[in-house]
Amino acid sequence: MKRVAVVYVVDDDPNMRQSLELMLSSAGFVVEPFASGEEFLAAYRDTGDLARCLVLDYRLSDMNGLEVQQRLQEERAIIPVILLTAFADVSLAVRALHAGAIEFLEKPVNRHTLLDRVEQALIRDFQNRMRRHEADEFSDRFRTLSRREREIVGLILESRNTKEIAAHLEIGIKTVAKHRARMLHKLGLKSEVDIALHAMQLKDLLLGQRLPHFSRERLAREGLVQQQSARPNDVADEDGRVGVARHEQHVHARAN
Repeated sequence: MKRVAVVYVVDDDPNMRQSLELMLSSAGFVVEPFASGEEFLAAYRDTGDLARCLVLDYRLSDMNGLEVQQRLQEERAIIPVILLTAFADVSLAVRALHAGAIEFLEKPVNRHTLLDRVEQALIRDFQNRMRRHEADEFSDRFRTLSRREREIVGLILESRNTKEIAAHLEIGIKTVAKHRARMLHKLGLKSEVDIALHAMQLKDLLLGQRLPHFSRERLAREGLVQQQSARPNDVADEDGRVGVARHEQHVHARAN
């Protein structure tokens, strides 16, 4: 049967390590034990969708639990850590939590408490991995957008409506609507409300792409382009071209 979760146990005391392994495996958890921090770090790979958590003793022969947490952070490995110690104090607990531990338990560990914390840690890790997976998929869909579609995303995030987007991009309203519909389809979104829900990630993606998604008016305010004065007779057709309105009645009146 395919594993869906694993609990790593790191303790240099063989009796304690075996006891923890038995306690967890008897409750149905898949357990991988390690005798040292270095042994665990050498074997650990933060890949795949497998939910996982780390039950880590603070006092190890080669390094302490905080040092293991620091190494994980340096390698950008995201895993819930439950830190165990027989010599608990407030300052150590605070440092452990600041280093990223989600729980700090004193030995001897209550079986019910440990099983409950491990279950919560695995649920938390599974949810985090699902969110990262969804974020990666959304980023992949974003990369399929054309430059114009990305510009429109940026303007929508500036709370511009369709008419304002058309004016600032100097294209027709129908053209904006077509680009917006294609953009929503590619992103797998249904409306601009969904864009608002993904606003933070979209802003990060736009910033990462260094796209010119801001309007000419905003760029002019920032002094990056010269402000162009609008001509009253300039109108945009639905294909996005700008032309001069023909006042035929006025022309005929002057001719007569």
